[in-house]
Amino acid sequence: MHCIESGRVADLHVEAHTSNSLRVSWLHPTHSNGLVILYLMRYRLISVGECPDHPGRWSRLLDIDNNQFETDIGDLLPYSRYQVKVWARTSAGRGQAAVVNATTATAGLLDSLYVLVPLCLILLLLKPSQRRLLKISRCI
Repeated sequence: MHCIESGRVADLHVEAHTSNSLRVSWLHPTHSNGLVILYLMRYRLISVGECPDHPGRWSRLLDIDNNQFETDIGDLLPYSRYQVKVWARTSAGRGQAAVVNATTATAGLLDSLYVLVPLCLILLLLKPSQRRLLKISRCI
């Protein structure tokens, strides 16, 4: 017996909600192969500000109720790019992930200080040769 897995969620959309959050929305899969039990989501950091790509770890797998089609992801870095994946799960299993990349909004002055002050303290502790090796000047 061959089980067909659940279909991919439709119309996955991710947009900046604030400088520290993204709003994620989707529609029920067109072909769900049964009743959707729940939705699964995870995300990861792709890049920070103007720095080149440096993918971070995936978040833990988040369970979302089967009647919920929107959620916010919080505690993110301002003006940073994230990758978001959403799956539908039925009794037949988890379907293919819908994947979207999105960028958080630019930060206000206080948000910028929250990110830049610790970074500047780290830079002060580094020797000039270490700063050149990290090519930090291109990322700020």
